[in-house]
Amino acid sequence: MDQIEASTQQLIKAIQEAEVCVRYKACEQELEKFPGLIDRIDELRTASYNLYNHRDKDVDLFDAVDDINREFEELRKIPEVNGYLEAELDFCRKLQCLHREIIEAMGIRIPNFE
Repeated sequence: MDQIEASTQQLIKAIQEAEVCVRYKACEQELEKFPGLIDRIDELRTASYNLYNHRDKDVDLFDAVDDINREFEELRKIPEVNGYLEAELDFCRKLQCLHREIIEAMGIRIPNFE
C-alpha cells in the first residue's frame, strides 16, 4: 500500500469517527426503525432531481415544486426525519469543506458556483 492509499484509509477512519458522521449514522439508524420513511425521502429527492434536470414540458414546474416542497414539509414534521436531514446536511457540508481544502491545497482551479 502506497502513502496515498494509507493516508486515505486514515482519513476515512477519521471521518467515520468524527462527531458529525457519528450523529448522521445514529440518525439514519433511528430513521430505519420507521419502515418506508427513508424510501419516501429518497422518492422525493428523485422527483426533485428529475424535475430540475429533465424539465418535462408536460409538467407545470411551479406546481411540481410546490408539491415536492409540501411533501418535504410534511415529512420534516416527523422529528426523526428532521433530525436525519439536518445531520445529513451537516455531514455533507463537512465533506464539501474537506474536498475544497484538498482541491485548494493541490492548486487546482475550479470555479466557485455558489
